[in-house]
Amino acid sequence: MDGLPYEVKKKIIKSGNIIEIFEYEKSYWVGWPQYRKIHRPEFKHIRLESEQVKIREDNVKRARQKITRLINSNLQLKTFLTLTFKDEILDLKTANKYFDRFIKRISYGQSDFQYLAVPEFQSTSKRVHYHLVSNYPLPEFETGDKRKEYERWFSDKYWKNGFINFRPINNAKNIGIYISKYLSKEMFDPRYFKKRKFFYSKNLNQPEIIDYPDEVDNFLDFFIPDSLDLIKEREFYSDRLGQIKETIYKINEINNEELDKIINNNKSEKTTKNKELNIDAIVF
Repeated sequence: MDGLPYEVKKKIIKSGNIIEIFEYEKSYWVGWPQYRKIHRPEFKHIRLESEQVKIREDNVKRARQKITRLINSNLQLKTFLTLTFKDEILDLKTANKYFDRFIKRISYGQSDFQYLAVPEFQSTSKRVHYHLVSNYPLPEFETGDKRKEYERWFSDKYWKNGFINFRPINNAKNIGIYISKYLSKEMFDPRYFKKRKFFYSKNLNQPEIIDYPDEVDNFLDFFIPDSLDLIKEREFYSDRLGQIKETIYKINEINNEELDKIINNNKSEKTTKNKELNIDAIVF
């Protein structure tokens, strides 16, 4: 929220029809200026191996969470697509150039094209390939031969670098988790270092994050956990935030529409309050 700093004790993340609720033992503040830490040069490159591993694991975890939330927020992504290279493309930098050209070609013909993609190395040949979920309108095929014929046409028109495979996503349940699993321990491979781990179009719906106390209360006043599907519940410890309780629910379409209205109303109220706020009149 723009304006004054505020204390966060609970946070809600809404990704489509998935609700994550986080409750923190130790609160934290949002809105204070961020200051860069000054590191002594002689210690800049000194890190314990265990610390490096932990940082990488945390990075992979955050990437998986982002992928899962993005896909859950975009259930219109109904087509699964795999892109492979006929040539021996072994490095991501080169592969990503071809991938970017593919996105430009298909977006030129379909301006509303949406996607999320994850690159992966094949276990045997070590060639790069890509897994995508997209809103590409896949036609129905009468036979497997018709599907293969369409895949060859699509590859010649858009990909131009090898083979492709289409699969319709008939059941979107847990597709976000499925795709995020491609971000495996292989990401510790040095070939991923300082490279993009996944790609997505800018026109995707973004997860809604609610952490301002009044907005959290408004949301939870409507929220009736007993009427929803409980997906996951756990507690874990954080050095910074203490004990954290995480609860994940799946909501039905009717409740989803009502909750979206609450979120939009909160945004409108927030904008009005920010316009009325006179920062000069506040003394700390």
